[in-house]
Amino acid sequence: MSSLAAARADNFYYPPNFDPKKHKSLNKYNGQHPLRERAKKIDQGILVIRFEVPFNIFCEKCGEHIAKGERFNAEKKSVGNYFSTKIWQFSMHHHCGSNIIIETDPKNAEYLVVDGARKKVETYSAADAGTIELPDEAEKERLRNPMAKLEFTELDRDRIQTGNARVQSLEDHCASVSEDPYTINQMARARFRDEKRAAAATAKEDDQVRRKMGLAQGIKLAPETEMDRTVAALRFRGSAVKATITQNQLRNTILNQSIFGSSKIPSLSAVGGGGIQGRSAAATATSLGLSASMASTAAAAAAAA
Repeated sequence: MSSLAAARADNFYYPPNFDPKKHKSLNKYNGQHPLRERAKKIDQGILVIRFEVPFNIFCEKCGEHIAKGERFNAEKKSVGNYFSTKIWQFSMHHHCGSNIIIETDPKNAEYLVVDGARKKVETYSAADAGTIELPDEAEKERLRNPMAKLEFTELDRDRIQTGNARVQSLEDHCASVSEDPYTINQMARARFRDEKRAAAATAKEDDQVRRKMGLAQGIKLAPETEMDRTVAALRFRGSAVKATITQNQLRNTILNQSIFGSSKIPSLSAVGGGGIQGRSAAATATSLGLSASMASTAAAAAAAA
């Protein structure tokens, strides 16, 4: 590329009849504004800019939702002042033909939809967003009161003291944890290994139960509880239940009796209902820590079966 073509590509080409004293700049020589088409209404105080919608709005003509951040070619002009701050107006055209006008509100530090659209109502909570909520006019007016200001100062002082205590406790905890990182890491790894072994043993037992019961491998089994073992023992009576009626249970029954009561040793028939099944169910329920009513109910159910 020649030097002349390079100069034209950068718009730095000065024609032979260009007079710096007369034309001052290439824009004046060509009779155009530096902003080109964006400044075609600059004599009216209007400048065309690329404007982003500050919040979600709905067009009043077609009802279409215009999302926050959508861009339009808007005409920007000043329509007033709030003290020394200018109030700017942005006028843009929607594809349906509606003219949307949005103005700045320096008093409340926000934008206002003047015409052509309506703002989408959205609830906002500073606590949910994790930000600090700015005080409103009523709060500002209340803080102008000397007594309210003093009360607010006392509350801030109490809040600072509470926060300092909390921060100090966190610092002490972090210092104690990071004091011996090798021991902490060793304890964490040992705990992780124990949990991993327990999870592997539980998974192995669950697989055996699934194969025994003919269940699919994808079925998750709930952890076994004491009540599950009690119900299973009372429902499936057999040699295992009969084996629980031992001399140790009779000895525990005697030891739990009052020394001022009858000294007669209870027989097997006194433990539950009639029959070997009733006695087995009652003894099982009693040995597992159930109440007398539950033991008698289990014995009655076993006798009826």
